[in-house]
Amino acid sequence: MKKPKFPSGWNPEPTKKVLAHYESQPGDEAVAEYEAAFEGLRQKARFFLKKGD
Repeated sequence: MKKPKFPSGWNPEPTKKVLAHYESQPGDEAVAEYEAAFEGLRQKARFFLKKGD
């Protein structure tokens, strides 16, 4: 198996922690996190669209 390449400053440990978090996250929490992130993006888009008027 090929050894994975990590961005500068990263190593396998932080990657394992991130994967463990998302793999153990219950579905309803994952949906809530996704919806919150999407709402934040939508608000930013509105801001930039209004700024261009």
